[in-house]
Amino acid sequence: MDYNNDTIFPTYKKSNFVYVNLKTNDTLFNKKFKEAYPFIRNSALVFDENSNSFNIIDRNGNLKFQQGILQKILETNHPHKSVIRFLRVENNVRQEFLYDLYESKIVGEYIKPNICSEPTPPPTIQKLNNSKYTLILGNGKKVSYDFIEDVNSYGFVVKKNNLYGAIDFETGKVIIPIQYNSYAKIKTGQIIALKKGKIWYYHGFKLQKSKYLCHVYFPQDEFDKRFGIYKSNNKYHILLKDGTSLSKEFDWISENGIVAKSSNSFYFIPFNTKDIIPYYEIE
Repeated sequence: MDYNNDTIFPTYKKSNFVYVNLKTNDTLFNKKFKEAYPFIRNSALVFDENSNSFNIIDRNGNLKFQQGILQKILETNHPHKSVIRFLRVENNVRQEFLYDLYESKIVGEYIKPNICSEPTPPPTIQKLNNSKYTLILGNGKKVSYDFIEDVNSYGFVVKKNNLYGAIDFETGKVIIPIQYNSYAKIKTGQIIALKKGKIWYYHGFKLQKSKYLCHVYFPQDEFDKRFGIYKSNNKYHILLKDGTSLSKEFDWISENGIVAKSSNSFYFIPFNTKDIIPYYEIE
């Protein structure tokens, strides 16, 4: 999708985003949003400040969902699928669902808990009286370390002799050498962040390293060139998977990394290029 060739585009005006017809310069829909994103075919993602929720808008300005029920984006997928996973809260019932912007429809079924079978709980980590940690792994083996923390479905971060590494979830085999000076607890199960000297090493989809610690991470797939968002000198930056950063720094970047602000200007950041596209301004 070539966003620059679209005739309808979100524009920042007087502290809100509006949609503008670029050919006529007319403001459309008579709706204002805290966040607004370019259309992918006939659908666009918006954040409605009044209802404090996300929604989908069509090219006629109609909202797809009841206002206030899409309370969070759990994940955005790569642009070839244009799929967003939402958290829907309605009548005190929480559900997740996938919406395909390109197809303008919910894809798959609502994700519901499987009441027929219970998942196998992870091994229990116990702290002993001598300040050591111990656990019994899936294969029955017992291991002890100075520190143990469950970080994702395949590994535990462990500490031994003041150094950090990781062990396999089932066997206890060391899968990341215990040679790092520190460890950062981060909000993703796809990555383990460990630091040696002044460099952060991110173990996951592939080994990534940087002198910066990211606080937001993007889906670790081959389609998204972005790796994460970090802050340096009170400015926000996007770290790319090739180890470089976007050429521009920002005062604010949305959590999904698509919208960014610098001074009084807003920008759109695509998934799979190094381009930075300015939002169109109304004079």
